[in-house]
Amino acid sequence: LSISFSVLPKVEPFIPTFDSTSEYRELAFRCKATMPSKYHRYVFDITWYINNHKIVTKNKLPYNNLTTDGVLFRKDWKDDPNGPNVLGFWVMCKIRARQNSVSVPTPYNSSDAFYAGAKLQETTFTVKSGSEVTINIKSTVPVACANVQGRTLCEIQIELFSLKDQFQSRPANCNESLSDEEIKMSKSTCRLVFDGTKWETYHSFKLQTLSDQALRSSYKCSAKLIAKSSIDSLWQNYQLPEVYIHVFKEVRPNSYCYSYNDPHIRTFDGRDVSRGLQ
Repeated sequence: LSISFSVLPKVEPFIPTFDSTSEYRELAFRCKATMPSKYHRYVFDITWYINNHKIVTKNKLPYNNLTTDGVLFRKDWKDDPNGPNVLGFWVMCKIRARQNSVSVPTPYNSSDAFYAGAKLQETTFTVKSGSEVTINIKSTVPVACANVQGRTLCEIQIELFSLKDQFQSRPANCNESLSDEEIKMSKSTCRLVFDGTKWETYHSFKLQTLSDQALRSSYKCSAKLIAKSSIDSLWQNYQLPEVYIHVFKEVRPNSYCYSYNDPHIRTFDGRDVSRGLQ
């Protein structure tokens, strides 16, 4: 007999354990599906994809085992040629139902693609020359913290490793993005300690723009950040989304001028100079 199955699943990231000695202290994903009780008697197949590449299928799972046996573990993709070694990838799951283990399954229902990596509140900035840029960063996935002798180790270091503008590359150091004379006075930080226990909260990375107004009135630059971690290998050498900064000598005015017909002219400061024109 054919059956209907219209449940849409959702990818949910989690860390199975924080035990530092366990092989399961790594990022994993559930294919979460809220189902009415009439579906609980069925068995299910779950297929996992990373970056649109099929990774693994978990077949003929009872309803009560979906959140255990249907999980995508790190070991499922670790040795796969398409499996990522660092964050910055997309995960999707598909689920279908069977009336029993030997019956014909329904068509697959797919989840939305889930991005596993850092999320930046903004990736483009327009600022006045010499001012500070605040890059707010959080994670879409939990960090694999480690419980060691009663302590929780959960820090990720995020550093600037590339700062390039349209004229030249500058050293990969926050303070050295300034001119030599300003380095000692700079309040710019060179790294951010990201607290993995607060992975869903924005953390602020501050970067000082170069104050060289005498040389150029404006310039564009791109900043690249990299993560370092000794507790979660998916964060080690993970390059965060690139940040683009447009630096002006002065903030652009929000006024405008215009003219029409004879002409009638209105200046930037709002004066009407139509009269007296020949």
